[in-house]
Amino acid sequence: MSPAVTHSVDAEGIGWIVFADPAARANRFTAARLAALGAALDALAARPVVAIVVGSAPECSFSAGTDLPWIAELPDAAAAAAVARAGQAVLARLADCKVPVVVALHGTCAGGGFELALACHWRVASAAPETRLGLPETGLGMIPGWGGTVRLPRLIGARAALDHLLQDKLVSAADALAAGLVDEVVPAPILRQIALSRAGELADGTLKIERQRGLAPSIAKSKSFPAL
Repeated sequence: MSPAVTHSVDAEGIGWIVFADPAARANRFTAARLAALGAALDALAARPVVAIVVGSAPECSFSAGTDLPWIAELPDAAAAAAVARAGQAVLARLADCKVPVVVALHGTCAGGGFELALACHWRVASAAPETRLGLPETGLGMIPGWGGTVRLPRLIGARAALDHLLQDKLVSAADALAAGLVDEVVPAPILRQIALSRAGELADGTLKIERQRGLAPSIAKSKSFPAL
């Protein structure tokens, strides 16, 4: 069986992390897959990459979040807290990467999957109708536990973030762009190409990210990749 998380480095020095669950069309986080993501980051950190692109295989949605049976089988609150800490630690490593991290989003991007996207430095979503994004955990009696409650308000402001944190909903790519949840929306056939281009542009310092809380982000010329 193929691994659910793969990593590689292309000829341009771009590191790739790809989610591809061979048994399902929607990737879901389990303890093993979270550990595999951490292992992929370890492997790329040991190589001279200039940027990282995170995405999913063409036949799979990006991520439907955490595997609910895994959560339901946790024996007690201490075990649940350990899962939260483990997820926070892996996503913090993405957010703190010394190189730009671009995420390419296609299909469902919910819960822990969207929290992963929020930890990346640049978010590109496909315009496909099946691309839907958000944090619907409250509909299951939970709250986002991997940093979304902190990163989303920092990105779009507390008042706007509450609408996404407290309502059980996913939004279209177009609505996500208007709300500032993603940075670009592109046709699905060129999603990978645009994500790769943005990674290279951020890596070579010709582009930088400029954000103002509550406003749509923009790209401007720069000589270096800014701290985010």
